[in-house]
Amino acid sequence: MPRHSGHAAHAAPHAAVEAAGDPPVLGSRRVFNSRIRTAQFACLTLGGWALTIGPPTEFYPNDAVAIRRWMIVSALVFWTAGIRVLRLAIVVDGQSLVVRNFLRYYHLDVGEIARFEAPSLNLRHVFKAGLKVVRTSEKWISSSAFVVSPAISPAMAAWPVADLNAWLLRGGDGIVQAQSLSPVRAWLWRVWLGLLLLFAAIVVASVVAGLVDPIGFANA
Repeated sequence: MPRHSGHAAHAAPHAAVEAAGDPPVLGSRRVFNSRIRTAQFACLTLGGWALTIGPPTEFYPNDAVAIRRWMIVSALVFWTAGIRVLRLAIVVDGQSLVVRNFLRYYHLDVGEIARFEAPSLNLRHVFKAGLKVVRTSEKWISSSAFVVSPAISPAMAAWPVADLNAWLLRGGDGIVQAQSLSPVRAWLWRVWLGLLLLFAAIVVASVVAGLVDPIGFANA
């Protein structure tokens, strides 16, 4: 496969692990995303909640139309942003790959990709600090799903690189499937998602209450 000969250095450790242990479970589709996105969604929802119900009830306590207009626009903006955050991912589907970034999605075929590289924090590319999808033209796409920051180490953001390069080395013929969480971690994850869903429901209920009775809500 001369087209992907440059990937050997990236895929060799992964191939050695496959040869040493049980063969990995391969599938045609896998979604690579980070659980950190749920915390980002929670922070965005909390900030959006404050900005949706705070300013209009403070500045327009007796103007129902102004309160409704503010709350509708603010809620739409923040909920759209929240959904985009939750959908941040790299999706492998057969021989195609989709990079779901916050502002834009990129659709690539396996033949258009040269390699995947770990993200790095560089002041020259502060807005492109994500996992790198390097095209055959050597131009690269930064994945918003795996970004290095002061709170996220390169190791935390680079874990999909080995599996993605192994998929590329196979020419798109199968992607290693994710391993299941341990029972304790799976339980904690479900608890966290339940709390997040409850919080989102409270936010939605408060915004709906403000839209139904803006004056009463503002003076409550």
